[in-house]
Amino acid sequence: MAAGSGDGAEMMTLALYKRPLIILTLFLASALGVYFLAPEQRYAQWQWTQSDEALPTIAHYDLIHSYPAQDGALLLISKRSERGAYNSFYGCAANYLSQVLFSGPQGLQMLGELDESIHDAVCGGQECVLFLSKGRRMVDVKQGTIGALIPWPEGDDNRPSFIGGKLVALPGKRALYLISTEGVFYSPDFGAHWRQTLDLPALLEARQLLGFERGEEDSPTAYASGKRKSIPEIFTAVDGDRVLFWMNPVLGSGALHIAVNGKTGEVAEPHWLTVRVTESAQAPDGGIYLIAQTLERGLYQLLRYQSDGQLKVLLETGDKSLYQLWAGNDKLVAQTDNGDARLSLILDLRSSDVRYRQPLEYRYNGRDDARQTVIEPESHYGDDGEPPTLPYFVRYRSTTP
Repeated sequence: MAAGSGDGAEMMTLALYKRPLIILTLFLASALGVYFLAPEQRYAQWQWTQSDEALPTIAHYDLIHSYPAQDGALLLISKRSERGAYNSFYGCAANYLSQVLFSGPQGLQMLGELDESIHDAVCGGQECVLFLSKGRRMVDVKQGTIGALIPWPEGDDNRPSFIGGKLVALPGKRALYLISTEGVFYSPDFGAHWRQTLDLPALLEARQLLGFERGEEDSPTAYASGKRKSIPEIFTAVDGDRVLFWMNPVLGSGALHIAVNGKTGEVAEPHWLTVRVTESAQAPDGGIYLIAQTLERGLYQLLRYQSDGQLKVLLETGDKSLYQLWAGNDKLVAQTDNGDARLSLILDLRSSDVRYRQPLEYRYNGRDDARQTVIEPESHYGDDGEPPTLPYFVRYRSTTP
């Protein structure tokens, strides 16, 4: 009996020792599982700040577009609507219900809702203009009001397509540029009237720069063989009165850089770069930044466009991709593939320090460039009751790099 009791005691002692070992093993296995199966979890999360919980929420939405304004950003928040959708030869065309908000120093403010699709928008100072198929609407972000529809003038054939272009307001003026694959359009009166100052397809066609291998531009054989392609994707920025273009029209070559006076259409001599440009972004202070790849090895780089036209390499990430560039006055944020995870890369422009955070999805977030703040409005499904009188503040959360 004594021996049996001793064996039982030893087994109990072993069990007591084994229990913490088993718990520790399970903990380590769980931690390693997270480490290997979800590599992005090893990096810091974005730290979100919540607004007043008592504020109302907005209606559920599908996507957000952000437009820089003085002291904030205009947010156009859209949801696909079956009402007004129609089938065409090219497929089903949808309408969108748009909620118009302004992110300013006091918070996120609802300005109104429009039962119509907004093609594009731009802000100059505290005034913004919305471009729709039937005309324009003016938005006063200081007063929080959306104006009545201003119909397009009849017989005006100079108006550009506002789908797929980039609108830029010239600082301190009511003048606008619209930059697209069609070229450059200039408006002296905040979008009421337009004239084209650069025909980009004609310029490239005249120089035979559409889709040839480098060195074949002047080849009659290549010209006659129909190798020419459509206008390539363009990357743009505005430097004073100059509109800057970067594009990759020739296979196997670096990017083509073109500078044009947006008002007069005068084009400086285009020149070739030793990298291929894949994105451009502009900071609130006017700083211009590019994502590019080297020609020989395809290495990714972050570049700064300097006043003399030269490009300065700020960071090279090798074969780790860079995309979705966002430029602030003191930080650049890009999404990257760090080899085993998709991440947000943050480059401090003052110290050149690089840090990583978990990836950020811009589709459902607005961006306030003035404060380099990411804004996520809180939304609801269905009917949330009678809304307050416009304009009114709404609930959201925000984070910064």
